[in-house]
Amino acid sequence: MNGTLVGGANWGDGRNGGRALLLDGQSGHLALPAGVVSELGDFSIALWVYWNVEATNTRVFDFGSSDIGYAALIPRDAQGRLRFVITGTTYFGEQSISAGSALPTGRWVHVAVTLSGTHGTLYVDGAAAGSSDSIVFAPFQLGSTTQNWLGRSQYGADPFFNGRLQDLRLYAGALTAAQVAALAAG
Repeated sequence: MNGTLVGGANWGDGRNGGRALLLDGQSGHLALPAGVVSELGDFSIALWVYWNVEATNTRVFDFGSSDIGYAALIPRDAQGRLRFVITGTTYFGEQSISAGSALPTGRWVHVAVTLSGTHGTLYVDGAAAGSSDSIVFAPFQLGSTTQNWLGRSQYGADPFFNGRLQDLRLYAGALTAAQVAALAAG
């Protein structure tokens, strides 16, 4: 999958000698192709995240077409928690999986989200950090999304992500806890 660097986005040093997407927190984001999640029912999304500056409601990723329908990973929501959200009916209809705290800053963290049926799990560094049995909306229900971003929100007033992202993986099907732990160990 290819993406387009936008604004203050660049490639630079990542973890373990790899390359990472560098985002400036001002305008930088990566635009992914339309429909990138249009075939996902059960799914797994995993990546490495290095968050420089804590900001409420910024996005690690946000796949959607508007602020009505999207699937997003928020490193710190208004309640101070890492949260995955998905909706087809704006903020008020969000279905979510929340961790007990925000994503840590100043270090590489492996984050993954899985959905199997209506059971979703959010993982941090290979360990389950939150789950929900009431995720009844799947990415394919968003249709062929046109605003698939790393580091930017569907909501224009939300801040851009400031940090680095590496090794984004999208899987059709939910990885097991052991598979997520193996990704985080790598």
